[in-house]
Amino acid sequence: ISTSITHAKKRAEERGYGLEVFELEEQGITPQRLGNIIEARGIRAALFGPHSDVTGAIPLKSDKLAMVALGYSVVEPAMHRVVIDHYRNIHLAMAQLVARGYVRIGLMLEKETDARARDLITAGFWDVGRRFTKTRRLEPYVGPQDKSAIKKWRAKTKPDAIIGYGGWWHELLQEIEPFDAESLGYVFLDHFSVEGKSAAGIPYLNGMLTEVAVDQLVSALQVNEFGVPPFPRTTSMPCAWQDGPTVRALSAPVVDPLFLLPPGIPAN
Repeated sequence: ISTSITHAKKRAEERGYGLEVFELEEQGITPQRLGNIIEARGIRAALFGPHSDVTGAIPLKSDKLAMVALGYSVVEPAMHRVVIDHYRNIHLAMAQLVARGYVRIGLMLEKETDARARDLITAGFWDVGRRFTKTRRLEPYVGPQDKSAIKKWRAKTKPDAIIGYGGWWHELLQEIEPFDAESLGYVFLDHFSVEGKSAAGIPYLNGMLTEVAVDQLVSALQVNEFGVPPFPRTTSMPCAWQDGPTVRALSAPVVDPLFLLPPGIPAN
């Protein structure tokens, strides 16, 4: 969150605007009070961070306000939003693993994580999986960080590579049964937070996300686009692969499963 705020402030200043942060829950600011603050200070644009609920509302008089949300959680009032392209990122992670010789790829994440992404992480996982033979299609682990449940899942699915959403799954898996890149490949999504270690994965560029959102607010101000838009847009931001020691070296070209072609190779 602090990274996102830093990037948002910097981008706003670059565009000639200021940015003030309101932590609604921490500061005890009700929607009514927020509305009063916005009106009293003449605030004309608002960037909404993720809601504490998976699906949340911030009841405001929005007819004089340009609005953009980060992520999917703020659903009321309706507004433009900028999100991480979860669907494409899981495609990229699986393509990288396949190109490194892994054949039984598993996915681990908590239920709320997928819900906040509108189930696009598991949807992308199943989309790639349907191209595999039935013996290679593994049921993802969508549940708590519970060692007993994880052991049962691994015994049932027998993955030779795992994609973990967040930084904690790698450490948890190592505690259950130590492994290396040859015995069990590991790829992270979003972030990797094991001190003193690095991993292969797809870091989420939350700073870039907020910069794009601020640019959209500036554009809305320039054309006087206030209130609920008739057709709210969702801008999806893809992220890039980060190599690391938790996977094998490449043994084949990385083939984009959406197009079944290595990146850069024309279709004809």
